[in-house]
This record gives sequence, structure tokens and C-alpha cells, in this order.
Amino acid sequence: MRESVKAYLEQAKQWNLTGAPWWIVDLQDDPDTLHCSEQFAVLFGLNPAANSHSLATLFPSDPSRGSSASSTDKSTADAAEVSAFLGLDHPHKRGEKLHSSTFNFFDKAKKSYTHFTNAIRVLEQDEQGTALALYAVVAKPITASVLQKTLHELAIE
Repeated sequence: MRESVKAYLEQAKQWNLTGAPWWIVDLQDDPDTLHCSEQFAVLFGLNPAANSHSLATLFPSDPSRGSSASSTDKSTADAAEVSAFLGLDHPHKRGEKLHSSTFNFFDKAKKSYTHFTNAIRVLEQDEQGTALALYAVVAKPITASVLQKTLHELAIE
């Protein structure tokens, strides 16, 4: 993980978001790893003591969930879910710093999908406006607008 992303991670741990689940991904150096709050880990059934988690663990390809994926296109199915989660399928405008994504999460315990929204802030971009690091707060869609406003007010520059 790059030093700048480590600094963002430490800063995120200091913010008091009243228990809101959040995550950070370093798209440049470690795009397959999610760094998150304890609340995020608990909400998504991950080990809350771990500092980071694999996105493939969070969004595994599993044809028994009703996915049309076969064993030969497992990575494609994973990539599509991860892309939606990170908001990478969002039509970014060059230099855009704030957007949202909606994603489905399969809860193995409940054997059902839950729909969530990420309010995403681009922490770093390259000269072409491509995101290098992302920070997000997660909510069920009903509270996404409040979290989007909160991220905007944080004005991470």
C-alpha cells in the first residue's frame, strides 16, 4: 500500500462517523484488497479483527446463487460485481471526485441479497483523471443521500 493511502486510512480511523461502515481501496498498488472499518466487516460477515480483506472473498462467484456465470468465466463474474461495488462502472467525468454506486450483497446466512449504496470519494487521481484511491461510506439506499452529503462536507482534498 502506498504511503499516501496509509495516511488516508489512518485519517479515516480518526473520523467519527457514528459507526458508519466505510472502506478504502488503493486502485494503483493493491486493487484487490479492501481496507475497512470494524462496522463494515461486521455488516458483511468479515473478520472484524483483520485490517484488510480480499474483494474476491467479499464478492465470490457462485453459480448456485442464481448467477449465469460458469466455472470458465468466474473471474468475469467477480470483476463485474467488484466493478459495481467500487463504482468503476460509473460513467466518470474527468476529475470527478464524488459519486455513488449501488451493489447487491449475497448474505450467506440469510440466503438472500441485500442492496446497498456506497457514497464514494476519489482520494487520488492521475493526470488523466483516473481514480487511484477510493474512500466510501456504505449505507442501505434509503440513507445514501445523507452519507453522500456527509462525504461532501468532509471535503477530502
